[in-house]
Amino acid sequence: MNNREIEAKIKNAVEKTTPDVWERVQHDISHGKGELITMSDKRKKGKALGFISSIAAALVLVSMAIFGITNYSRADLKVVGSVYLEVNPQIELSINTYDVVLEATPKNEDGKKVLGRMELKDTQLDVALNAILGSMVKNGYLTSQANSVLISVEHQSSEKAKQLNVDVLKAVKNNDFQLATVVQTVNNTEKLKAQAKNLNITSGKAEFIQLIKEKGVKASEEELSKLSVHELNVIFQSHIKNNEIIEGADYKGTATQNKYIGIQKAKEIALKDAKVNQKDVRDFDADLDLEKGKMVYEVEFEVGNTEYDYELDAVSGKILFSHKEGSKSDTEVSSKLSNSTSTSSAKADAIIAPEDALKKAVLHATGLASSKVADVDVELDEERGIYHYDVDFKHGGYEYEYEINAVSGEIIKSDKDRDD
Repeated sequence: MNNREIEAKIKNAVEKTTPDVWERVQHDISHGKGELITMSDKRKKGKALGFISSIAAALVLVSMAIFGITNYSRADLKVVGSVYLEVNPQIELSINTYDVVLEATPKNEDGKKVLGRMELKDTQLDVALNAILGSMVKNGYLTSQANSVLISVEHQSSEKAKQLNVDVLKAVKNNDFQLATVVQTVNNTEKLKAQAKNLNITSGKAEFIQLIKEKGVKASEEELSKLSVHELNVIFQSHIKNNEIIEGADYKGTATQNKYIGIQKAKEIALKDAKVNQKDVRDFDADLDLEKGKMVYEVEFEVGNTEYDYELDAVSGKILFSHKEGSKSDTEVSSKLSNSTSTSSAKADAIIAPEDALKKAVLHATGLASSKVADVDVELDEERGIYHYDVDFKHGGYEYEYEINAVSGEIIKSDKDRDD
């Protein structure tokens, strides 16, 4: 109903409640019942005006109240945003403009288990969030070994989405252990939807992977999509420096790394192998990354004029790759190559450079540049009048051996074994 219709109904109700008895009063007076007293005009006008004003004010108040209730009800029922929780259980909370949950929807079987018989409709968002997280803990989806939760926020208003990020992060309480929470704003574009569908993951996880890639992680989206939310958060946190502010995302709590050796241990292993002292090291940096499905620490540092690069297995601490730029060992290899080449002066014009033989072997074995392998050894040899290079190197937990024709550059023989 509009305001005029509402006012008409109120007027009708008032008239029925207070009937018009003026004609009956006049009849009684004319038959000698009672006495007519004339009141002053001022008093009559005042009372009339007062009565009319009171009625008008009442009508305005009632109209405003009905109008306000009507609009509140409409806002109360309209979905303006969603909050998506993901560990492995996936649950979506649809919210109205007052951050009240209108619907809680499980998105997979684990989500159904977490929600159980909980009735979260018409509860405040912070209450619903903590009820769900508590159930995740109770059902073993959040533990002290894997304590990460990803919360993705969507909202019609970009400003409200930013504020919702902050509010959600504040609302999440620690349970029996310290949670590691990432809250991000998701712009569910067609491109993001297509990527999520292609990788068979949620839009929230696809958004998080893009955020991780922006931090310099080398692994592909496909490789990262196979990791759990907790593993992704461990990688994400290893690339965050000094409480860095991340556009579109907020975070708190430390992702547990009990499964991995940790950056400090990785540093100790690398420095020990390099035979350098801690006090001489500068520009040290170590990040967790994914290499061919394996979690690795990438360690870089400088000592003097030498740059060191290491890649270590994040679980066992085994050195998978090491390289020193401008180091003594590189000089020795170059010298050794030059000396070996000089022994075949008669063939010098026809023999390829030892560096080219190394590049050929490494490219064939790993597809990498020769600077990315370790323990390099290249020697010129002759067998039955045919010159060839014996090329040995290590990479990715394997030892490689090659024989390269020193004239044509053709690969004569290759072998690959586990580096024990």
